[in-house]
Amino acid sequence: MPRDGRACRSSSSGGRSSPSWRQLLEKTTLRASYLEQLYTFELCAGAQIEAAVVAYYALVRTDGTEIAPGRKMMEAAWFPVDEPPAELAFDNDEILRFALQRLRNKVEYALVAFQFLPAHFTMAQLRHVYEVIRGRRIDPTNFRRRVEATGSIVPTGHSVSGGRHRPPALYQCAEDPASLVKTMRPRRPLRSLPERTAETSSAS
Repeated sequence: MPRDGRACRSSSSGGRSSPSWRQLLEKTTLRASYLEQLYTFELCAGAQIEAAVVAYYALVRTDGTEIAPGRKMMEAAWFPVDEPPAELAFDNDEILRFALQRLRNKVEYALVAFQFLPAHFTMAQLRHVYEVIRGRRIDPTNFRRRVEATGSIVPTGHSVSGGRHRPPALYQCAEDPASLVKTMRPRRPLRSLPERTAETSSAS
């Protein structure tokens, strides 16, 4: 989920050494600043589990980064996360919604927003990232108070040069931005399998 509310889609059916990180690089030429397992979805037929779909989501900075189809790929492009170019195959639309919801929840308690920013940034740049992730405008004054109260940023003592108005101050993350909070990854049945969900509910 990069800046400006866009999601990466490649037309093909961990850490930086993990297979998932390498696969993203090979298919889209993008290097993730953070990658996390989202869920292990169960593909069921009736009461039997036929397969498990392991989904990941990655955070990628888009400044100075070009997306291009990689090995054995026909297409790789950016699309608005809420406006995919066509109906997604299988249950990928649900997986996309879960990834977006996870990101919106996680930005409230983890250092997610800093994955999209340079080492030094303005308060307006930080607020813009929050607005893109949450999908709505945020009051600048309230945002500043809330962020400063968390202690997640510290002033650098420098400001943006140039401009006719008062130059905005530069900040940096108070901690290592890579130290995101880990979360549980429960298994969840896919929405396209109501039979199993109904059986589970009646059994409980």
